[in-house]
Amino acid sequence: MKHVWMALLAFVNAPALAQTAYPPIPQINYDADIDFLKLPFNMNFGDPVSVSVDGNSGDVYVANRGGVSGPAYAPMANQILVFDKTGKYRHELAPGINSKSYVHAVRVDKDGYVWVVDKGSDMIVKIDPNSGHVVMVFGRRGESSDKKDQGPRYEVADKETPGKVPPEQYNMFRTPTDVAWDNEGNTYISDGYVNSRVAVFDQNGAPVASYGEFGHGPGQFSTAHNIQVAPNGDIFVADRANDRIQVLDPGGRFRKEIRLTGIPVPSGYGGMSWMENRAGSRNPNAPWSLCITHGPDPVLYIGSGYPDRIFKLTLEGKVIGVFGQTGKGPRDFGWIHGLACPSENVLFAADELNWRVPRIVLHPDKAAEAAAIAAQK
Repeated sequence: MKHVWMALLAFVNAPALAQTAYPPIPQINYDADIDFLKLPFNMNFGDPVSVSVDGNSGDVYVANRGGVSGPAYAPMANQILVFDKTGKYRHELAPGINSKSYVHAVRVDKDGYVWVVDKGSDMIVKIDPNSGHVVMVFGRRGESSDKKDQGPRYEVADKETPGKVPPEQYNMFRTPTDVAWDNEGNTYISDGYVNSRVAVFDQNGAPVASYGEFGHGPGQFSTAHNIQVAPNGDIFVADRANDRIQVLDPGGRFRKEIRLTGIPVPSGYGGMSWMENRAGSRNPNAPWSLCITHGPDPVLYIGSGYPDRIFKLTLEGKVIGVFGQTGKGPRDFGWIHGLACPSENVLFAADELNWRVPRIVLHPDKAAEAAAIAAQK
């Protein structure tokens, strides 16, 4: 890509996008091992919000908001816990780094570097897991005298009306949420609750592009909560408060949206008054977390927070299957805030409200999945 600051072109007078009508979706059989990751004595998860698996070593990284003292938004509400491929606890990665404030995501890139996205400090850091040293920094933590909603340093798009993030502040973020990479090594950061955009940097950290603005139309975001890049370069963004996944092409242009709101909710679910704000969504099946598998036939997994279940889709947006339910039992979920999918049939879920990270093994019915794909036009 050229080192040019790009703005995503809004679709003027774009036609309304029809909601998909889904046929019955197959229920995927699964096992959930809530004790696979083994913490030491007297140590607990507390709001685990993200999980990632190193594709080379099999090590599992968990972004955890527990295990520290002080109020939730204190400067220590953040841990990156490391487990080996058998689930044995190894250590906490890079405790005490300056970006530590209120972690939102952890991801491991193809070279084994660990990236931590911190919503509280507005920073993203790249860490060498062998030394625990930071090797690349995006953003800057606010100073003690700063007022985060005043002053030119934090000038951002108005959340009530569409507006671009000032280009000169390419390296300033407001509550970023996730990070992903394409095949060329470019970094994509969903900048997330406030700035409503996707920021793109090359492998050396130089700015390449900025896509998006606050709003509800094509190419606009309201809580860009998770991001993944497909093998063909398409960018998948969990546009949570807009109840959709937006798919952008490699140049940042809107391709399509995927909505799961047409899939019925099981009986017994009430309203979502605690999510009546722009950050969340009252609608069922809004996307909270995304994961795209590797290999020749990648699939997309989407975690929802209402009701709590995980959907399996083709990259074209056809729903293959679904599993899970809200609850406290060993096969239940409470806010699927993060997903890792080291293979098509093995997943890890950051089960935030239940304070656990189960290892999930799927047992899909391939005939039923093929029939479900064929039934969706």
